[in-house]
Amino acid sequence: MEGIYPEEFINSVLKSLSYFKKCNIDVFDSKNSLYRKFWWLFNIPSFILNYITLTMYIVKIFTEGLDPFEKIYMIPVWLVTTQEFFVCIIIIQKEKEIRTLIEHLGSIWRTKDLTEYQSNHKKTTMKQLNFGQKIFEIMSLIVAWLYMLMPLAETLFRKFILDQEAELMLPYACVYPFAVDSWATYLGVLAFQIYNMLFVIFMYLGSNLLLVSLSTGLSIQFDLLRADLINIKPTNNSEEIVFGRNEEIVQWSACNIEEFVKFHQDVILLAQQLSAVFDKVVFLSLLFATIIVCFFAVACKASLGFGYMLINFGAIFTVMMTVLIMCYCSEQLSASSTGIAESAVKNLWYKGDLRYQTIILFIIMRSQNPCTLRTLNYFSIICASIEINFTTMEGIYPEEFINSVLKSLSYFKKCNIDVFNSKNSLYRKFWWLFNIPSFILNYITLTMYIVKIFTEGLDPFEKIYMIPVWLVTTQEFFVCIIIIQKEKEIRTLIEHLGSIWRTKDLTEYQSNHKKTTMKQLNFGQKIFEIMSLIVAWLYMLMPLAETLFRKFILDQEAELMLPYACVYPFAVDSWATYLGVLAFQIYNMLFVIFMYLGSNLLLVSLSTGLSIQFDLLRADLIYIKPTNYSEEIVFDSNDEIVKWSACNIEEFVKFHQDVILLAQQLSAVFDKIVFLSLMFATIIVCFYAVACKASLGFGYMLVNYGAIFTIMMTVLIMCYCSEQLSASSTGIAESAVKNLWYKGDLRYQTIILFIIMRSQNPCTLRTLNYFSISINTFNKVLKTTYSYFSLASQLYDARD
Repeated sequence: MEGIYPEEFINSVLKSLSYFKKCNIDVFDSKNSLYRKFWWLFNIPSFILNYITLTMYIVKIFTEGLDPFEKIYMIPVWLVTTQEFFVCIIIIQKEKEIRTLIEHLGSIWRTKDLTEYQSNHKKTTMKQLNFGQKIFEIMSLIVAWLYMLMPLAETLFRKFILDQEAELMLPYACVYPFAVDSWATYLGVLAFQIYNMLFVIFMYLGSNLLLVSLSTGLSIQFDLLRADLINIKPTNNSEEIVFGRNEEIVQWSACNIEEFVKFHQDVILLAQQLSAVFDKVVFLSLLFATIIVCFFAVACKASLGFGYMLINFGAIFTVMMTVLIMCYCSEQLSASSTGIAESAVKNLWYKGDLRYQTIILFIIMRSQNPCTLRTLNYFSIICASIEINFTTMEGIYPEEFINSVLKSLSYFKKCNIDVFNSKNSLYRKFWWLFNIPSFILNYITLTMYIVKIFTEGLDPFEKIYMIPVWLVTTQEFFVCIIIIQKEKEIRTLIEHLGSIWRTKDLTEYQSNHKKTTMKQLNFGQKIFEIMSLIVAWLYMLMPLAETLFRKFILDQEAELMLPYACVYPFAVDSWATYLGVLAFQIYNMLFVIFMYLGSNLLLVSLSTGLSIQFDLLRADLIYIKPTNYSEEIVFDSNDEIVKWSACNIEEFVKFHQDVILLAQQLSAVFDKIVFLSLMFATIIVCFYAVACKASLGFGYMLVNYGAIFTIMMTVLIMCYCSEQLSASSTGIAESAVKNLWYKGDLRYQTIILFIIMRSQNPCTLRTLNYFSISINTFNKVLKTTYSYFSLASQLYDARD
């Protein structure tokens, strides 16, 4: 392939093909040696013989009534060998198709006529691919070599270091017609087993690396097409296209719509070929993975030494990582292929003629069917920015919008995260010199206590509240990192939403609806904020209050109680030390609380603001006056008294696309935060519930119940906002149906059809840009939490 295809493409598939070559499967027929030409005379008999002896041992276990748990690791080893035996057969059968697929993808691989965004996106994705492949390859080889050499190392150590009578241990048990009782026989059999195990490992790596490389390469081609489609200039044969000022500066794509369609069809065909070639390989991977992981997990439990347990854990991690990467690649391929429809909607299709709009419609319809990896060609497997530079919002955006986001931004400022860069003091400019070391030191001492519980065999239920405190701190630690990384995107998102916030040309219904929703938002934020702060301050000051009460009111020898236990290099046994540590803990806990409030209040404010914009668009669309260039429109008497909207259908589409873009940006910015909130909520609430059960006083039980209520309210509000955003965005389709579209001409009706089709895909909040959340998600969180609580409660009762 060298010299024919682009170097970056060759490098992405070369590693996998090299592993196939080591198995003497040469996809490109460069068999320039006798060994490679007659590979089956060397490898096949050896591999078949090894597989037969391995299978005979598995049969022996069940026919002779041996204990299968004595050498439980043998079952997953046999399963992996069986899986790769079938994979080898499939790869040999599909050798020609794989070669054609690689050649075809290499021939259309794009290196020229790319925008700066496309070049950067391709480079970034290729770097991620190469890095991921390297990690996967190294992990797999380390686990494999450890597995093969650990028995030899143990045998040598026992024999020559400890001077013991050691059994000659092999990587896996087989049934041989001779006894392995001499060093010559042992080393020969060991070499034979390692040789055949390497064949299995190389086949495993080759098939998976090639699948990942090709699917990622196709995802890149779809992503490049998405960027192209946005910038393709519409054609209009009947009249000259007049663009607005912003539209004139668009960097139009070099290709036209016909060339785009041809290339799009080519990439779709390649994706279908990829799925057809690897559908059986994917099926085998998913089928065997669950059983293999199950038996490796049992082998971990049954391991007699730490080394073997570590190897089994490594095998579990490698197998699960394989499945995860496979599903992720399929998901990326699906998102990239269906994303063509989103790009089609962002194109200025409404400026084109009927032929151009029809082509765009076909592209959207085709993109509704995602390209994915499939099992047995049946089941699919699955797992943007505008620059506006302002230093302040006041006086630029509507007051009602500013007030909705100001509270959350003020909490970020208290953590010295200033989204709008108004760092006008030395403290705000060098905030990390003050806050970060303090927070990290507090987190380390807190984590050390959690580690101490499990390493020193302490009773975790004695201070069970420590686990949810550590979990909340861990969650907000990650949230802080995400907010700092996404600071620029958050600022852009707020500025963009503020710039399109509507205060004029609204009907009475629209004004009342907006005012009512904003009042509900402000009231809900206030309740949530007050509840969270009350619970936090009670939690932080309750130990101090109890210490003072016992010491000075009851005149008892009271322990100097802190909000949470940590491991310090000194004893907290004096009032000066106690008050200093207490202030340190409160300071860092306030950092956690402010980050918690800031991130959640901002998410709720922005999602509610977008829901309002969608609702205003819904009311607009009903009263947009249809256009008909061929004949005068005749309205009924009832139609004549309708108060038509001030905007036309083209302005509506442009504004609708803007709001959809904002919703996608919101989901992209907060997807990891939503994921962390849902993931941690179930475990945190579970342990707080157990803490309620274990509380020694009414006050502590009340604080724990308050914490449970606050966290569940956070999840409920988040899910409700996503549900509202979904309902508002899909409601555009209902409004389109209520419009008098049947009075308009064919072009007007086509635009209405596009609006309805786009509104079928709801805008929601997503976790890791994958799962949409809704009220049903909250129900699932409740069920999962109760399951965890039942388990933890049983453990607590058993302790008593």
